[in-house]
Amino acid sequence: MKAYPDYVEESELEREALGWCALRLDGWRLLKEVEGQDTGDFSLYVDPIVKERRLHRDDRLNHLAFFALQRYLGKFGGEDRTPYSNEHIAYRFLFLHLYRQPVPRGFESQDLPPRWNEDFAPRAEEIAAEIRGTFSRKGAGPESAYDLQRMNQGEDD
Repeated sequence: MKAYPDYVEESELEREALGWCALRLDGWRLLKEVEGQDTGDFSLYVDPIVKERRLHRDDRLNHLAFFALQRYLGKFGGEDRTPYSNEHIAYRFLFLHLYRQPVPRGFESQDLPPRWNEDFAPRAEEIAAEIRGTFSRKGAGPESAYDLQRMNQGEDD
């Protein structure tokens, strides 16, 4: 069940395609390699992209941020973030930057099936066109389900 109402558009294709694209990477192993230890803290790599829409010069770090946003939005606390949130916008931005690129050599995920390559890569340009279209929306919406609820309560008063 979605944490936000049906009028907010997020296609299953987008969720599945971007998710499997991000999960091509073994992000936990790359984070340990980059930091020299197992911190589990991706904020150094995610924050510049979410807050400033600024990519890293090293695409390994962009892949790391893409992986981290997938985990956050899909499983680790960001499930209530709507497609209008800065996190979702950054996630799409990273997808458009990375979908044609292979993951860093030696950091391919060994735990997950290669669904991106099998199911989505053949349609990558079509998927990317759909994602590009999300950047042409006019207006804005609530960042989270909580914000939406507060907005709706204000209308009822």
